[in-house]
Amino acid sequence: MYLARKQINGKTHYCIRESYKDGDLIKSRDLFDLGTRPDEYIIYPGGNACYFHEDIYDQLSEKGIEPDDDELETIFWPFLRYETQRGILGTVYSILSSWKNAASYRAIILPKRQYCKIFILCTLSISPISILYLSDIQ
Repeated sequence: MYLARKQINGKTHYCIRESYKDGDLIKSRDLFDLGTRPDEYIIYPGGNACYFHEDIYDQLSEKGIEPDDDELETIFWPFLRYETQRGILGTVYSILSSWKNAASYRAIILPKRQYCKIFILCTLSISPISILYLSDIQ
């Protein structure tokens, strides 16, 4: 699943989309229309925490897709409040910075999230270590 944009009457509309193989062709289908304001589907109960509107889960389930919270977080990343993004990245940074000087550590285990990969590659210069994602160690 990924976030797709399209222009309709001069306005940017967003949807959750997936690509799939149909014979020799790669096709895509829209799974959920987010309209012009995807941020309206993010609910902030307090602090830096957030969750996504139940309509997303319901509609994706109707289409046979069990949505993964981490995947939805990645899709909605550009629309999360700055404080929430900073909280998530701050947690990742504190884990990495506490381990980067420890010579005995050669692996970091993180949840598999696209923004973690980008953050690690662009922000930190860590001595050679392996980064393992939980979904890869099952």
